[in-house]
Amino acid sequence: MENCGEVSVFDYLRVMKAYLATRIDVEAYQKEIFRLNPMRQPLYSEEVARILQEVFSRADDYDGVIRNDRTVDEPTLRGHVRRLLDELAALGFSGDDRR
Repeated sequence: MENCGEVSVFDYLRVMKAYLATRIDVEAYQKEIFRLNPMRQPLYSEEVARILQEVFSRADDYDGVIRNDRTVDEPTLRGHVRRLLDELAALGFSGDDRR
């Protein structure tokens, strides 16, 4: 398992899947991603690190009120989360199981 101290890829997967399954709302999703990201250390492969950074960046792009060229709405965010989950799955990270 790729693990970096306190936070692993599976912590991100858990939050991403909970959001897509509507077990948490968009604000809770953002809060959890923002909480996880500083605890992530650079022990991942370059590709996994790129994906996790994009997970953070896309969560940061969401704004429920402001619309401009740097923000995304919730349907767009959900699409990004779905795509990033697929990218992680292609690298062997597809569930809460530990490889």
